[in-house]
Amino acid sequence: MIFPKPKNEKERIQYQRQSYEIEKEGLIAFFNQQGYDKKDLNAFLFNSLKDNYESELKEDGIIA
Repeated sequence: MIFPKPKNEKERIQYQRQSYEIEKEGLIAFFNQQGYDKKDLNAFLFNSLKDNYESELKEDGIIA
């Protein structure tokens, strides 16, 4: 996802969160299309997003 250069830290955090939400929605759609067991969704999201969105995963309660 491409965003304009943030003007301040608050805007950077906002863009990061928007990017995370978009990626997460796409991953959830893919997960559901594949027919995977719902109990594995958090592990799937964690493994897919941990490199770029660790703080967002913590905020959402996906990781402790």
